Amino acid sequence: MTASRPVAPTQSLTPGEELRYLASGTKLSPTSRRILALLLENPHQLAWLSARELAERVGVSQPSVSRLAASLGFDGYGALRDHLRNLLVDDAQFHSAPRGLTHAQAVVSEEASHVAEAARTSDVLVGADGLAAALVASKPLVVAGVRASAYLGEYFAYLAGKVHPHVLSVAEADSKALDALLGARAAGADVLLALCMPRYPSEMIRMIQAAVGFGYRIALVCDRAMPPIPGVQPAWSLALPVGSGLTFDVHPAVLVTLGLLVDAMCEADPLTAESRMEMLDESAEASGTYWSGV
Repeated sequence: MTASRPVAPTQSLTPGEELRYLASGTKLSPTSRRILALLLENPHQLAWLSARELAERVGVSQPSVSRLAASLGFDGYGALRDHLRNLLVDDAQFHSAPRGLTHAQAVVSEEASHVAEAARTSDVLVGADGLAAALVASKPLVVAGVRASAYLGEYFAYLAGKVHPHVLSVAEADSKALDALLGARAAGADVLLALCMPRYPSEMIRMIQAAVGFGYRIALVCDRAMPPIPGVQPAWSLALPVGSGLTFDVHPAVLVTLGLLVDAMCEADPLTAESRMEMLDESAEASGTYWSGV
């Protein structure tokens, strides 16, 4: 192994657990994650395959296998394979069932811990200077998220629209989006809630920078590894844990935090929130918007 990555305490970890340790904090590509997931599920079988055989088993190229080994801190796939073989022999797991959690169970367990951490953001959301009060006061309220963050923006905008009279959702970062931001600013918008999860779209970064030039205060919802954006000093920053154990990132902690933010908005302006929710409920009941199962 190279000296750039700390070695896990192998005497107390299974091969699968050590692979998770080596991958922690490393931004792996979706292809690398697929290979890693298969190794995590079957280290006692796959550690005896060549790079070509493993690539064929996963359905990827042989260089992709080598790139995963390098990302985990090994000189090549051969070094990774030899390391796993030694662990398997030392731990006597080649002829017995693997110990510990499966890959799926480990991912779910990690995401549960991420969700539990969402409660720590509550002090940023509430209070006179909190984000919720600022979002309530911004009319319109502008929410932006593109690519992988687009669904997060749409989710929050949908819920916020039930308690805020004017929510503008931006899911593209093109010239029309900039026109919409400029128009909203002229109409009284004060805050841009910007959702920016990895991989960070360059067009989203440019849109945030443009919003600063328009006079917006930025509320940035991102992952913990996001570097500072040049020329941008967010008024609020929520750096949240993002799950990277699957082929593509998952965002349970982000979704829970957005739900907490909507609740905090209701507390910041309860009369408006209650009035809007009652109005929307009456309209939905009259028009049969929701199916009751009957």
